[in-house]
Parts: sequence; C-alpha cells; structure tokens
Amino acid sequence: MKTEHEQLELIRRCIDGTACEDDRNALRGMLRREPSVRRLYARYANIDATLGSGGIALKEPAPTAKKPRTAWFSWRPIAA
Repeated sequence: MKTEHEQLELIRRCIDGTACEDDRNALRGMLRREPSVRRLYARYANIDATLGSGGIALKEPAPTAKKPRTAWFSWRPIAA
C-alpha cells in the first residue's frame, strides 16, 4: 500500500505522460481495487484539466462603470 503522496506522484506521472509501462500498470491495478485511489485520480484529473484550460488563471478585474451622477444634488438648493 502506497502513501497518498506516492499515489499522487504516480497519478501525476501517468497524467503528464512521463510514467513508464510498469507505473501505468500499477496505477490501473490500484484504480481497479481501491475506491480511494479512484477518488484521488478523479480529483487530480479534474484539477489538471481546469488548470490546463486556464479556468483558474488570474485575470484582470473588469473595470467597474461609474454610476451616472444624478441631477438631484444640483436641484437641492432650489427645492429647499
């Protein structure tokens, strides 16, 4: 049984395409046997896909439009 850190490292190598055939076979076997590894794999793959698409990239904040100034203040002295 590998630690969660070792499992994550194996998953990372497989998703990145840097894993050897033995690593890929080991991960396939773990995915078949262990639900916790399946959840970990799904979570990592989801995060990897989101980062790859730029969905979490920092973006410049959209400029906020100033509210138009109402004429109320210009009429206030006359109304008083």
